[in-house]
Amino acid sequence: MAARMLWPELGVFNAGLAASGGGKGVGSSHVLGFQRIGSLWSLSLETRRANRFYTRLGDDAGDLRARDLASIGINLGSPGSLSFTGLRQRRDVDGQTSIYSAGWSFNPVPDL
Repeated sequence: MAARMLWPELGVFNAGLAASGGGKGVGSSHVLGFQRIGSLWSLSLETRRANRFYTRLGDDAGDLRARDLASIGINLGSPGSLSFTGLRQRRDVDGQTSIYSAGWSFNPVPDL
């Protein structure tokens, strides 16, 4: 079950709940998020959690227990745009992993 709400002055808020049942028992997962896309900047935040009994169909790499994602983009005008992203996740099999990235995009052809 999921829901999204657009708040025009702020952005889009989302939430979701999921359940699973199987050999491990009955499990649950939830997700909360926010997205804002503007002409000068954008922001995306999401957090996801699952208890130890939750199993996602097709997830054979170790069940995901937690994931946090944050991304921001900044429009610099003619020099291009910058982006920064951070991801942290925890799985049953390999524990916690964190990935951080920064990017710069530009248009090599000036506006005509």
